[in-house]
Amino acid sequence: MHGGDDGLAAVLDAVLTVGMYMLLFRAGRYFYERFLSGYATDPSQHGAATSRLFAVTFAASFALYLLLLSEIVGFLHASSRKLIWQINLNVLLVLLILMQPSAFWFTMLANYRLTKWRAALATLLAQLLLLYMLYKIGDPFFVDPHARTLSALQALLQFFTYEHVLSRVLIIGTTLLATISGFAAVNIPFDHISFFLRRVSAAQVEAMELRLSDAVQRVYRMKLADQKLNTGNGVSPSAVSNDEAHPAFSAEVLGSANLSVRDRGHTALAENAEHVPVPDPLFERQSSARTMTRSFSVKPSREELEFAVDEVNHLFENYNEALELWSRHLRSRSFSGRLLAAFGWVMLVACIVRVGGAIANVFVEFHRRNGNLTDNLSQGLHTASRVVGLEINAIVLAQYASFIFTFFLIVVNVRGALTRVLRLFLFVSLSNSSLAYPSAIMLSELIGLYAISSIVLIRNVLPRGYRLVIADALGDVKFSFFKRWFDSIFIVSAGAGTLMLALQHVRSYRRVEKSTRHLILGSGFRHIS
Repeated sequence: MHGGDDGLAAVLDAVLTVGMYMLLFRAGRYFYERFLSGYATDPSQHGAATSRLFAVTFAASFALYLLLLSEIVGFLHASSRKLIWQINLNVLLVLLILMQPSAFWFTMLANYRLTKWRAALATLLAQLLLLYMLYKIGDPFFVDPHARTLSALQALLQFFTYEHVLSRVLIIGTTLLATISGFAAVNIPFDHISFFLRRVSAAQVEAMELRLSDAVQRVYRMKLADQKLNTGNGVSPSAVSNDEAHPAFSAEVLGSANLSVRDRGHTALAENAEHVPVPDPLFERQSSARTMTRSFSVKPSREELEFAVDEVNHLFENYNEALELWSRHLRSRSFSGRLLAAFGWVMLVACIVRVGGAIANVFVEFHRRNGNLTDNLSQGLHTASRVVGLEINAIVLAQYASFIFTFFLIVVNVRGALTRVLRLFLFVSLSNSSLAYPSAIMLSELIGLYAISSIVLIRNVLPRGYRLVIADALGDVKFSFFKRWFDSIFIVSAGAGTLMLALQHVRSYRRVEKSTRHLILGSGFRHIS
């Protein structure tokens, strides 16, 4: 009877597991179709295979987070969870090491119109080179301290064991995760705290807009004069109205996208501003009448025209940057802006604590002396209950607190992974649409590396029992080494991110100040309050 119950439980676990993977696979297909598939120039070429490969990697990656939660909640049988852990990790390693790189190189080489046989041969050579590089990664990082005593053949055969392959994959994934986390830790407070926003006044925005408008009209007159003098047409540039000037110029010099950004900037300001600089139509007509009636008897040189166009582009960048800063300043004064500022301060404190903990972990091995976060939490709850006089089960309460904290970490990691890889995909695909399929494959590789590395790091904040379960599933992995390696890269990444943001802030300040230093505002602008 007991065996029948175990068999029924195993069948139920299998059904639930298959259902979980089917839902994750469908979620991966939806994510691919919703965000990635529309950027390919030829949707029929490699599209179906790329979509399935992305969905399988998506399901295997995010199933790790569900398995981690199931360990805390007690969902599924213990033996079933262990088996699913091992199968999922092995499938994910095969995807990350063999299938994803091979598909990436094959689709990349197919863009160069190679035959299938030549593309397959080049893919095989690239895959062998990748495996060799992955094998050599273990040398400088001392993943296997006994490898130096082995022969070359023994070391090569040992590379194909589960623990060694996983350790080398974790080196790459942990480096990637630490780099992204370090930059995000300093960038999130910088984006949301109004204290770090450089102040830009309405007068500066007005001045830069006036200067940009003058530069646009000057380049238009130069190009129109060059065209008329080349064709020998006697039509004067003053015969062209101002309404005809801007559409022709916008498509040739600034581009329609630039002017649309400018219009959107004014719309955003009008929705949030208490007083926004808006050009006076009468002033524009008078200025246009003065500038457009100038005669052009001398053909402008090519160098002068190129210099004028470069000046317009430079002024537009400065103006657009100042307009964005002004809009962010206005949004920071709203209720939602104040909430984001409070969130930014919380993240700033968390960033400082995280960097301090990373430094302590790297240099003084703080974690060995102070134990585990959840163990300390249970001890603190037990002490607090004795002081207050309440009878509570500190271990159970700490377990629920650990579940909430782990769930929060998983949500943050999932959201961060999808957001960052989507931004990277858009950046690559918009610059070259032929790279849409290779980029999608590379992003699925990054998602897999991100997931498997974050599981190893989240393990460090779990209670001892859960840590042992994950350690049993992952095998003989040097968790302390990867924790210190993550902290080392995190410190370097956070420091580099802070330096880059500081330099960007100083550079932006100097650009706007230089653009408005020698300009005297006239009375040609009015304010809307």
